[in-house]
Amino acid sequence: MITPLLLALAVSFDSLFAGMTYGFRNIRLTPAAYLIIGMASGVLMLSAVTAGEALGTLMPSELAACLGALTLLGLGVWHLAGAWRLGVLRPDTDSETPLARFRLPPLGIVVEILRDPLQADLDHSGRIDSREAGALGLALGLDAFAAGLSAGVGGVGLSVVPPVLLACPGFVAAGQLCGQALGNVRPLSRWPWTAVPGALLVCLGLVRL
Repeated sequence: MITPLLLALAVSFDSLFAGMTYGFRNIRLTPAAYLIIGMASGVLMLSAVTAGEALGTLMPSELAACLGALTLLGLGVWHLAGAWRLGVLRPDTDSETPLARFRLPPLGIVVEILRDPLQADLDHSGRIDSREAGALGLALGLDAFAAGLSAGVGGVGLSVVPPVLLACPGFVAAGQLCGQALGNVRPLSRWPWTAVPGALLVCLGLVRL
């Protein structure tokens, strides 16, 4: 169970930052919102692992395991590169602008939430309700889908789904409590912590390889 737990931790780490952002701004989440976030992440992971297992059956087991491990390793390197760009190349541009804007409203909202979790509060009410939680859960679950696909190809199996389903809303809640406790005391930089998911994925990829 070590691999599923570490994989769930890696793909859910962004939820902690989102929760801290809400805690700093005193934005509350309804119980239904936590449920929807967990279900969205779990469904994305379940779909990805199932699709990955189907792909894995089309190739020899050794090749599938190697390909899954290399994909996890690649995702980890990609995360580490993103953390390095955030902290070294652009240390002052944390979340001022969205990554992109799209004419398709649902996709545009998800992309903006990936960059700035505050964008999930669509009506600026100071509360994330069940309607807004759908976009938030989709944004937080995108990493789970990519990692789940590679995990499925590599033969990790569906045992990773329950930890992800619990970890995403759990990390949001923990981050919110931390943000409320810290109040106006903000960390000097969040970029070193953004390297943690990448490091975990790299370690998982190397071990499975």
